[in-house]
Amino acid sequence: MPKRRVSGAVPAAKRPTGAEPGRQAFAPGRTARLRSHGADLLDDPRDELAPIDEEPADDLDERLAAGVLPRLLYLLLTLAVVAGGYYLLTSPVFRIQHVRVVGAHFLPPDAVVQAAQVEGQSALAVTSQTTTDSVLALAVPEKANIIYQLPDTAVISIVEKQPAYIWKVDPNLYLVADDGTVLATTTSQTLPTIVDLDHQPIAVGQKLDPTIYPEARAILRVLPQIISPAPTYLLHSRDQGLIVPTSVIPQVVIGDGENLDAKLTVLRPVLQAALAARPVPQYVDLRVPTHPYFR
Repeated sequence: MPKRRVSGAVPAAKRPTGAEPGRQAFAPGRTARLRSHGADLLDDPRDELAPIDEEPADDLDERLAAGVLPRLLYLLLTLAVVAGGYYLLTSPVFRIQHVRVVGAHFLPPDAVVQAAQVEGQSALAVTSQTTTDSVLALAVPEKANIIYQLPDTAVISIVEKQPAYIWKVDPNLYLVADDGTVLATTTSQTLPTIVDLDHQPIAVGQKLDPTIYPEARAILRVLPQIISPAPTYLLHSRDQGLIVPTSVIPQVVIGDGENLDAKLTVLRPVLQAALAARPVPQYVDLRVPTHPYFR
């Protein structure tokens, strides 16, 4: 009776005795290594839940503090400056209570104070340029400056224009600068004088025709060479201009400054001719030097 093989058993003749050509034998250790390497290549799902480069809480607080604190300090400093400025501008401690005027000889100091309009204002709010412009508008000062002596005093310094001649509107005498500005009244007649025949009233600070005095000065300079005794004053009217009074001929009309040199050149021969005439004329006109006449 033939022997039967047990199920699952491999015949000895067919059992592998070695590796077949081109094939590798099964190695359990190799499979384990492959499994381990594959696991390393796969992403771990837990990696998506893990935070990347997470900063510590203490570092975050420091960065927030570094950004907020400077802004807060700047805001507080700004508010302090605004509050301080408002206090200085409104505080009665810095309001001008006293005003001193230096250099006023012709102008009354009260007139300068009134023009400056600084009394009662804050010394920190008053503009120096505006103040000096208001003082210069009085016309008599040539320069003006203001300084503040804290807490409550203003000092206004002025340099007034200098008088060059006297303008007489009977019976008043006025000191006048060479630019025609009326500076003040006077009682002394020590400067060259021009008498206004029109008797037009004038006031301090008013400005007369600035061309009158240069013409009068040139005439008064040459009169001692032509007339003896030479007059120390001239007459003026708006219609006739400058007039030379003499002891014999009451009016020698020169007119304005046009062709002044020519007028002064013919003044001597015309006066000699007039004095030789009979009767002696009372009026000589030199306004047109090429055609002078007398009557």
